[in-house]
Amino acid sequence: MTWINNGRGSILVYAFKPYGIYNKNVSEQVLSRIPGSKSVIKKVFEVRFDAGMFTKTLREINPAVVLGLGQHPRARKLRIERKARNIKKNQDGLETTIVPSGPAVRFANLPLPVTGQTTVTYDAGSYVCNYSMYLTGQFCEKSGGRFGFIHIPKEYDLSVLKHYLSQVIDKVSVVQKTG
Repeated sequence: MTWINNGRGSILVYAFKPYGIYNKNVSEQVLSRIPGSKSVIKKVFEVRFDAGMFTKTLREINPAVVLGLGQHPRARKLRIERKARNIKKNQDGLETTIVPSGPAVRFANLPLPVTGQTTVTYDAGSYVCNYSMYLTGQFCEKSGGRFGFIHIPKEYDLSVLKHYLSQVIDKVSVVQKTG
């Protein structure tokens, strides 16, 4: 794996609150188990299409690395999402663009470890996870940062997940410190 240090030292790891029919969100549950630090900043977002909510946080923190976590109700493995589309579906199921003048897709540029517990996918959907990933990609393109996104099965083993995420964060942290 190759990591980048663009001079900033922080890593933003974000997750989401419960939504719709779900009274818990595995992304929020695992984030609460990962220790924060001066360089690892944790944030939990509401599940809603609100560009300001995401961009305000990104601008305030100005992270070198962003790792997004979201719940995927039908996944069986951790899904390393590689592509966000410039599409969101409203409550009526109609698709609209996220950024009208933006590119059709944005590719994650943070390499994440592929293991027997993961699968790499190129469709983050059209809901808020994809939305956040697209906006994060836009921010990182301008700032020179790295970003990645992982969809987590809703009933995933939290200890296995915490171990995987801790390894990712440790790897990023080491590179941030050593340059």
